[in-house]
Amino acid sequence: MKKVLGILILSLVLLSGCKEKDEPIIDDTGAIELLEDPTFSTGFQLLGISPVEDGRTIQRHLDYNGEALPSSRNVWYMAQWWTPHDVTDSTYSKVNGVHTYQTESRTLHMNPSDNGYLRIDLQASKEYSEPRQSGQPWTHALIEQNFNESVGMSELSALILRLEVTVNSVENLTGSAYDPGKHAAQLLWYLTLQNVVPEDSNPNEVGTRGDFLWFGIPIFDNRTDFIAQSAHLDQGGPGTTNKLIYSMSSRNYFDEKIQMGKTYHIEIDVLPYLQEAFLYAINNNALVNAQYQNMQIGYMNLGWELPGTFDVSSTFRGISIKAIKK
Repeated sequence: MKKVLGILILSLVLLSGCKEKDEPIIDDTGAIELLEDPTFSTGFQLLGISPVEDGRTIQRHLDYNGEALPSSRNVWYMAQWWTPHDVTDSTYSKVNGVHTYQTESRTLHMNPSDNGYLRIDLQASKEYSEPRQSGQPWTHALIEQNFNESVGMSELSALILRLEVTVNSVENLTGSAYDPGKHAAQLLWYLTLQNVVPEDSNPNEVGTRGDFLWFGIPIFDNRTDFIAQSAHLDQGGPGTTNKLIYSMSSRNYFDEKIQMGKTYHIEIDVLPYLQEAFLYAINNNALVNAQYQNMQIGYMNLGWELPGTFDVSSTFRGISIKAIKK
């Protein structure tokens, strides 16, 4: 379900040693906050509508009409893959401190002063002219960040993810053509686990430089009450990466089916599950010859993927990814 953006992202991460880094945020416990600007105060760099044709080219800075804080680097990106209504052309408004960007099919609300409030309203019924068929791309609304402070798995004693999330509404408008094998509404959170080795390394000894897998922390899928642990290749549409997607079960942080309008607080140490993902990849030839000591966590994305015609809405606050070193 991930796109060629993953490959381009990893290229940026592997070159990150050449750029000047900001000081990491370290709390009183010594944990390092991997996310820069977790309240979205610097705005979002908007990507294009096609991961194949537009790649990582920035189309517009969603800078809150000039109120976004300056930054020495592009921190947050926003992906709008395959929408017919480009957010580049969206209208902007501000009411009671909430910055809003709106197109015919999606509305984005941000309020950095409210613990990183982000609401995404996405109407796939205005993005699909007919039910999606197998092999066709699907609409996305994702936020992304390349970590300024990438960390190696072997350095960590824990990796704590936190998020306050509310699924406000989900309406299936696919109609009689609805097929759960190809139509869905999914709210997903991903990290990448990547093989970071020197350029002149021997791949027979340490694996391919830049090879990676997707690690999922799934939040919602209309087809099931709880999302099961799974492992599969990223395939099914233009721009997919053909890399392993290893997802943990949502039962690890939810004790009930997601209730519409109810706020949930995710807080979990995902390091043991990342270790499971690495072992699975090694045993199933998804990370050939890669070594544990070279694996780094360096990127995340979060948001909606809608292979089906669904109108959805969700709210996030308090996103955090903290690395606790040994």
